[in-house]
Amino acid sequence: MLKFKKFKIYLLSKINYVFKILNVNQILKGSSWNLIGTVVSQVTMLFLGIIVSRMILNDDFGKFSLIRSTVLTFSVLIGIGIGVVNTNLVSKNRLVNIKYTHDLIFTSIVLTTIITLLVSVTLLLFEASFSNMIFVNNQQSLIYKFFVGLLFFTVINLALTGVLQGLKEYTLIAKIAVYTSLVTIFITVISTYYFRLEGAIFGLAIGAFFSAFFLGKNIYVKIYKTNTKLSFLKNEILVLLKFGIPVMLASQVPLTALWYVNFIVTKSQNGYLNLGILDSAMRYTSMIVLIPNSISQVILPLLNQNISYYHKFREIIKSALRYNLIISITISFAIVCFSEELMSLYNSNFSSYNLVLIVLSISTVFISLNSIFTQFLLTQNAVWQGFILNLLWAFLYISISSYFIRINYGAKGVAYAHLISYAIYTLISYIYYLKKINLVYR
Repeated sequence: MLKFKKFKIYLLSKINYVFKILNVNQILKGSSWNLIGTVVSQVTMLFLGIIVSRMILNDDFGKFSLIRSTVLTFSVLIGIGIGVVNTNLVSKNRLVNIKYTHDLIFTSIVLTTIITLLVSVTLLLFEASFSNMIFVNNQQSLIYKFFVGLLFFTVINLALTGVLQGLKEYTLIAKIAVYTSLVTIFITVISTYYFRLEGAIFGLAIGAFFSAFFLGKNIYVKIYKTNTKLSFLKNEILVLLKFGIPVMLASQVPLTALWYVNFIVTKSQNGYLNLGILDSAMRYTSMIVLIPNSISQVILPLLNQNISYYHKFREIIKSALRYNLIISITISFAIVCFSEELMSLYNSNFSSYNLVLIVLSISTVFISLNSIFTQFLLTQNAVWQGFILNLLWAFLYISISSYFIRINYGAKGVAYAHLISYAIYTLISYIYYLKKINLVYR
């Protein structure tokens, strides 16, 4: 009995020590609700992909995957990285100058809407040129129009979500994610059943519309009604662009690299089949980084608040890195163990390609660590350095992927390229982080 009590005391002391090291209370103060919203969104896309893959042809599912990849890629480009800009600037100013913060939010939303609207109109006016250039032919005009609508509302959602994250409204973001996910699943499943690929894209577009509506409505209630005299800050447009353009470029480089590799996969032997396999595996690996990404989003405002306190600032980063490492390894191991069964959920023939899922799962460990280094660069306004690092990763990823695609490795080759490029990228990012933080706080 005495030995059991000693063991109990020892175990509790170790648990408390681990929690202290990981700084759980501080880091997860806002991330629990942020995580719920992220989990709901990602799980929705995962199961939606599984359902759609069983309702349409394999080649059409490949096209469906390419459309989603295209929207993700160009939404950051069109939105000039305004989501990250809003989170960073709003979190820095919300307690210092409320009037300025509200005007800044108003300015960023108006600016994003105008830019996105102009781009959308241009895409529709020159449909004949862009449809063939991007992913479809002129016989699929309806899909193209749904694609433009999905792109428009996705960009708006990024801007609005960035505002609410800067205001630390994680609970609200999570609730909206739940509502819109239910709407998206319901509409997409029904429309896909009747209209196949066209219906699948239509459902995603309607879901994005409802998300933008709920986000915008709540921002209006929380901010606009408390400040009736909002001003459009013309002078702050340069501030938004000055920070937004390098953020956009830094974010756009990896997205463009991913999209380009997906595009060249479709031009290879069994291209759309390989892209469907790759996208299926990517959907599962996105689940691995749910918690790490949620933590990385939450620590940006936290780091900005403690930027003048070296020990606290560095401890937050260390804790987040440890936490992300433990979580990503644990979830990756679980997915690797059931890789065949998970891939077969999309298509019974996909189970033989479980190696793609295994390799991509291992690479997410490096991605989880990099998400923390990215937030550190933002606090130091070192976005151009982040752009250069991302450019290096893109070069590695495209070069290695192109080689494996040329020798007909297909989805497996892209997975190998993913792992190799992110391993090298993480090592370089870590070395740069050590040099930068020692230089700033020496």
